[in-house]
Amino acid sequence: MLPSGKGSGSRSMSSTRSVTGDGWTSTPKKPGRLFMPQPSSTLVTSDIRGKLAQFAAPRSALRYTHGSMQRLSFSSPDERAALADEGGELLAPTPALLPSAQALARVRRICTSDRDWEVRFPARDGLAWATAAMVRQDASLRHVRVIVEVGSDDAALAAMPASDAPMAAYLALQAARLALRDAHSVEGDEKSLQRLRDAGLPLAAPMQEPRWAEGERLPQVSAIVTHKDLGQYLPECIASLRAQTVPVEIVLVDDGSGREGLAAVAEEERKDGAIRVVRQHNRGLAGARNGGIEAASGEWVLIVDADNVMRPRMVERLLEAVRCCSDAEFAVPGFRVFDDATGAQEYLYCPSELWAVTLLAENTGGDACALHRRATLRAMGGFRAQFNPVEDWELWLRYAEAGQRGAVVAEVLFDYRLRGDSMMRTLPRHAHVAAPFRLAFAHEALLSPNLETTISLWAGTRIRESVIQGCLQGRAEMQPYIDGLNEQLRAHVAEVDRLREALKVAQEEQEKAAAVTRQTLAALDELSNSTPLRMSRALRSISPGLHGVAGRIARRVLPRK
Repeated sequence: MLPSGKGSGSRSMSSTRSVTGDGWTSTPKKPGRLFMPQPSSTLVTSDIRGKLAQFAAPRSALRYTHGSMQRLSFSSPDERAALADEGGELLAPTPALLPSAQALARVRRICTSDRDWEVRFPARDGLAWATAAMVRQDASLRHVRVIVEVGSDDAALAAMPASDAPMAAYLALQAARLALRDAHSVEGDEKSLQRLRDAGLPLAAPMQEPRWAEGERLPQVSAIVTHKDLGQYLPECIASLRAQTVPVEIVLVDDGSGREGLAAVAEEERKDGAIRVVRQHNRGLAGARNGGIEAASGEWVLIVDADNVMRPRMVERLLEAVRCCSDAEFAVPGFRVFDDATGAQEYLYCPSELWAVTLLAENTGGDACALHRRATLRAMGGFRAQFNPVEDWELWLRYAEAGQRGAVVAEVLFDYRLRGDSMMRTLPRHAHVAAPFRLAFAHEALLSPNLETTISLWAGTRIRESVIQGCLQGRAEMQPYIDGLNEQLRAHVAEVDRLREALKVAQEEQEKAAAVTRQTLAALDELSNSTPLRMSRALRSISPGLHGVAGRIARRVLPRK
């Protein structure tokens, strides 16, 4: 649950401080009054002073306006409750952070660009994480100013979770700390702020100058498409790259496909002569990616598997992220995982920033499908084949070890196809379990200072994954038997339907026969009650002989037909 009651009205004016990272100055707050930070070069006019009184409202107000500045406060319980109304493809590294994604969706919808906005968040639970990060990497949100409010109990953000805490607790802590770093201003009592500083946590880091000005010619991006016998998916993948809002160079690497795969590559080459095709003997996924990186000419490279489908704004959004975050050497998107056979969504995945504490236990860095600065990726040695099939995870560890920073774009920017023969489904269970141990011991510089935490997270994560893998394997082994039972059930249901239809027909025939019987009985009853028949019966009872004479006379007298 999100904390409440962190409004500034409970703090004294003398104890309130703020840390800003964008050249703004903050005015001490008076109890019961709103305040608006002003740029240091701006004077507050008498006209504005005269209007301040109408905005003196309790901090529980959701939205309030002052001049051209509008405000939105997520410190209010009512505003947090309204987050449940936000839907769509919301991404967060853990379910506990979904309210942060909902808050970002609400900010996008409410905070229109015709005015400047000030958005306030409580520090606890990382509610500001998504908005603070997106404001820094998306120029369309530069009219939004994020302020994180630190309370006396938020000093706990300086400490690590308990030793037996699950992965979700570490991801939530990381998100809350990143929000403190990415916010435009962090406010709170001086004692709490000092504890956070003493723990080495950056507060309201300065906004970065963009790599290139908005509107300038964009750097070239090369999409490295690795392919091996995925011809049925290749056209859709290539079409999604051609449909990008930013043009990209397509480098198609065929890693030793058979006849059908080679034919699919040749067809794509025939349709688009601009595609650069690299054909090589099978060197594995890492070798194919490295071959494409060497053949590419773009300053940035996008790693793509041939069965993935990119959303149209994927390259545009990733480029915007590395433009605004000028120290980012890569940008990692969120994605949707769907089942190839049914098309049904399996789950949504959101990476988190590289942090050795979590990254050593599981791959929190993201999929290989990401945008990399080509020179940096080559200097890092590219992808290492000896760590197949977790070479992408190993690359994130090398980035972390080298102190390289990337931008996480918490949006669904591509669709990850989960095939029946995907490595995620066919990799033996022991390989899943062993992967983090192999990677951790290959990066002792990261492991040594985080050994105790890593072991604790390994225990919880490995047990959970072992149970999941066991269930999946058991389901796979039982599937033929389950399919047989389902087939028998369908046959029994069909037989019951047939018998039910036959019974319905028999009942209809029975009703018709009953109706005929009733009609016949009625006719007989009417006939038995007629006068001639009664006279005939009486004459026969008096004298059978006289009855015969009467009959002969009647036959002679009455005309024959």
